[in-house]
Amino acid sequence: MARRNTKALEKASDIDKKIQEYMKQKEELLKKAQAEIGAYILEKWDVDGNLEKVYETIDLLTDDALKIIKEDSKEEKKIEKKEELQDEIETTSKKTFEKTSDTKTL
Repeated sequence: MARRNTKALEKASDIDKKIQEYMKQKEELLKKAQAEIGAYILEKWDVDGNLEKVYETIDLLTDDALKIIKEDSKEEKKIEKKEELQDEIETTSKKTFEKTSDTKTL
């Protein structure tokens, strides 16, 4: 019996290690994404070393950017709700059809 508990604890420990590894990978990927975004902005805006101007521009555009992001998020949520509702309607229709088919065969 003790052997089973040891195996279970070993598996739990392995899972914890994997979680830590994935968290580290996630952190590295996020850093890479941020660097790519920064590089994209510098390239797109044709910045020649004037980083102070870039910071000022980002500060000026932040409110507008946040509004756009929030609107996009709201739009995505509306689409998701619409799809969920459509799925629910299809499921309900299918169940109703199946019930109707079952009673007709009787």
